[in-house]
Amino acid sequence: MGDRAQLAAFLGTVRARLRLRETAREGAVAFAAAAGALLGVLVGAGLFGPAPVWRSLGWAIVVGALVAGGRAVLKPLFAWRGDEAVARFVGKATGTGDLLLSASELGAAFERLGSYGASTELARAVIAQALDRSRSIDPKRLIDLRPARRASAAAAAVAAAWLCGALVAPGLLGRGFTALAAHATAIEAAAEPILGDLDLELTFPKHTGLPPRSIPGTSGAVLAPPGTQVSLHARALVPAETADLLVEDAQGKLLATRQAEVKGTAIRAAFTVTQPGGYRFAIKPPSGRPVREADLHRIEVEPDRPPRVDLAAPADDLEVAGPKKIELAWSADDDFGLASIELVWRAATSDGGKGGEQRKPLRTIDGQRSASGRLEWDLAELDLTPGVRVAYHVEARDNDDVSGPNVGSSRTLYVRIYSPTEKHEEVVEGEQALVEHAVQLLADRIDVDRFAALPDVDSASQLSPRRELDDWTTAHAKTEAFLAELGRVAAGLDKDTLAPKDLKPTLAAVGERLGRLSRDEDAALHALKERGHKVTLERAAMKPLREGNGKHVAELERDVLLLDDLVDRQRMEELLAVADEMAKARDRLKGLLEQYRKTRSEAVRRDIERELRALERRLAELGQKMSRLSGEVPDEFLNREAMGDGDMQKRLDSIKSLLDKGDVDQAAQELARLSQTLDKMVSTLEGDLRGFRGERFSAEEKALSELEDRLADLEHDERQLQQEAENLRTSQKQKAQELMRDRVEPLLSKLKQETQEMRGKLGEVDPQTLPPFDDESLDQSRRGADDVGRALDQSDLDQARAAARKTEESLRTLGEELRREEERQWEGMKQTVRRARDRVDEAGALAKRLAQEIDDALPRTDDLLGPADRKRMEELRSQQEATRKRAEEARRTFAEKAKEAGASLGDGMKEAERHMQKAGERFGAGDARDSAGEAGQAADQLGKMRQQAQQERRPRKDGGAGAGACGSVPSTLAGVVSMPR
Repeated sequence: MGDRAQLAAFLGTVRARLRLRETAREGAVAFAAAAGALLGVLVGAGLFGPAPVWRSLGWAIVVGALVAGGRAVLKPLFAWRGDEAVARFVGKATGTGDLLLSASELGAAFERLGSYGASTELARAVIAQALDRSRSIDPKRLIDLRPARRASAAAAAVAAAWLCGALVAPGLLGRGFTALAAHATAIEAAAEPILGDLDLELTFPKHTGLPPRSIPGTSGAVLAPPGTQVSLHARALVPAETADLLVEDAQGKLLATRQAEVKGTAIRAAFTVTQPGGYRFAIKPPSGRPVREADLHRIEVEPDRPPRVDLAAPADDLEVAGPKKIELAWSADDDFGLASIELVWRAATSDGGKGGEQRKPLRTIDGQRSASGRLEWDLAELDLTPGVRVAYHVEARDNDDVSGPNVGSSRTLYVRIYSPTEKHEEVVEGEQALVEHAVQLLADRIDVDRFAALPDVDSASQLSPRRELDDWTTAHAKTEAFLAELGRVAAGLDKDTLAPKDLKPTLAAVGERLGRLSRDEDAALHALKERGHKVTLERAAMKPLREGNGKHVAELERDVLLLDDLVDRQRMEELLAVADEMAKARDRLKGLLEQYRKTRSEAVRRDIERELRALERRLAELGQKMSRLSGEVPDEFLNREAMGDGDMQKRLDSIKSLLDKGDVDQAAQELARLSQTLDKMVSTLEGDLRGFRGERFSAEEKALSELEDRLADLEHDERQLQQEAENLRTSQKQKAQELMRDRVEPLLSKLKQETQEMRGKLGEVDPQTLPPFDDESLDQSRRGADDVGRALDQSDLDQARAAARKTEESLRTLGEELRREEERQWEGMKQTVRRARDRVDEAGALAKRLAQEIDDALPRTDDLLGPADRKRMEELRSQQEATRKRAEEARRTFAEKAKEAGASLGDGMKEAERHMQKAGERFGAGDARDSAGEAGQAADQLGKMRQQAQQERRPRKDGGAGAGACGSVPSTLAGVVSMPR
């Protein structure tokens, strides 16, 4: 191959690569632009439905794509048609100048050079030089294809978008293609009906619970809930090759075009109800233009309304004393079906704002259209401080799984934690104001008396007696105002659950004494005023008023001191009451910590945090009350060091920190140290209050102290008798074990087997068959059976016998209840109750047999008591009888004194005496076990009475409105909600 051919081949290679780059780049750009635009049009048409603009845009894109594609192919062909253009490009790109261009031109005109008189040798040399230069040029490096590859990547990305669309949303693209091909706007309305015999089949959503419904020969109007599947069956009145169902919205906009199934004259189609609007059919005949129905078949949506909820409570705006349980009754109904019921509440914050919303599930309902129930809502779980107002209501959700659950709410009700302490504080503030009013009245009385003792300024003028009479009148009016205020304060005590029992009688006595003096003074003033109209007044006539005023002053001096002492005593009692609440919270906290150590339950952890917050609030309240008393109560009656100089707050902070670290054992130890400080503080406050009462209310305090000391002595002696009996019982138990050494193991094996059989019988009893409140009796019986088993595991036959007797008694009572329940039940339920009663009777028989077998196996008392033990038992019987007589004497002696002091022995002492008498009888019979039990019960009863005497030094907490702290407040709409028992 000659130089000219080689140079031409090189230029041809460059030309092909240039054309490839230009064609690939231009073609890829055109493809990406057209394909991307078409994808956008399809998505828009699929979302918004058929419209003329989509077809126009589609045709524009197609034409544009064809033009751009033709340009991408033709432009490179013409642009790089000759070698000169390619040579010019190479020279410019490689910096060789016009060498290749000159060589190309010489090569093209080489055959004609001779006719021009040019040198062919020189031309060959130029061509050879250009060829030599071209060998160093690599066409691949010279022509960079990266622009073409980037354009191809963009085209590939668009192709990937098409693929993803086809995989993820094929329906959307399908609707887009359908919309592009639709001619709905061009279809003419038929002048005559084109369909007949239109039948509907409605398949309702699952959540409605409605069965499918067929409507033959209908006008085609549809009324159904959202999500209803509508199947249409019609007969074509005109020849039909194909048919479409056109679904429109309420404004007439085409939403969807669905191809109908055509078989002869039968046409079938279907759609899903989503929104109001309508539908019509379009039919394409074998020849001619398609036509559509002129009239639209309406689609009406039947709304799924939210559930209706009613809530009944004791009051719309309820105030309860303490964190009680309040009874709520609710009912809910829905047109299709309910899913869940929740109690929703929101508590006001301390600054008056609203706290976060909280919820409590009440019931999960699977499609029922109505439901009702009752709830005992324990306000303790809200962890509210007194005075906080809680707004609450009940929410119900339906089971709409088409458009989402609808929510219905009851009316909003309110509950406020009633604070007896705050109420009592208000009353005490009124009493304090009463004391200040009495002091001012006393000062006024003294001033009037001082003025009356002055000599006449001008006896002839008669001005001095008139002025004195006016002063007496003014003082009398102030006394009447004081008595009215005294009456209001006394009346307010009826609503104060913490007021001392003796306060109202004391105020009534003060009012009676002052009222009597005021009535006498009123009579004297009335007589003087009547006399002043007739004769001239003289100061000597004022003598009855002056004498009466002296009695007023003396009475007020005594009353001021008495009222002030009453207020101070209540302030100190409040300190002790707060300390008692702290002790109760401490005891609850101990139990919770022990429970948390075993379970690590988050619910228990929240209870612990709530009790810690309660302790902190009480501690802060105690500090505030003690600071307020500073300066009001003498220092000898108020030990300010009782607070421990912030020690308890430090302990509380330490407990919280240890719990956060998970160190429960160390937290328990820290709580024990806090308990020591708290107990010391309570003891100190008790001593302070005792000293104050002994100083200011000596007779009352003396009676309470004597009663408390006598009860403490009796309790101490009874505990000693109990301990002596326990010692003898232990001795008897050891002797019994020695006598039964060879018989114990076989007996224990038999008794354990019978105990297991008794447990099995009780396990077969269904608690649902028991009468109301007897499930607790069943639990008690089961616990008794467990106690028998534990005693047998410890080889304690004596304890096992006692537990078996107790279980037998419990089962006998339960069996009698079941017999009565069986008689009350209708025939269909008698068999179920009878089966439960049979199991209870069988278990009771086993318990009785267990106790009897142990009785028969144990040695007799005569075999266990030696001469020394018999003598000691007789001595204990004598001591017990002497203690009983002392208790009887104390009851007679202190009955009246305790009543005067505000306490009451009631039947407590008689109950203690009964246990003492039984203990004496058992001592005489040589029964150490029963005598120890009776003596222990007597000591417990005496201890309760001693604590009652101590509690008389605290504010009483005997209720007020509503139930007790552990009670519940019932709903006022009893019977509105009917619940099966």
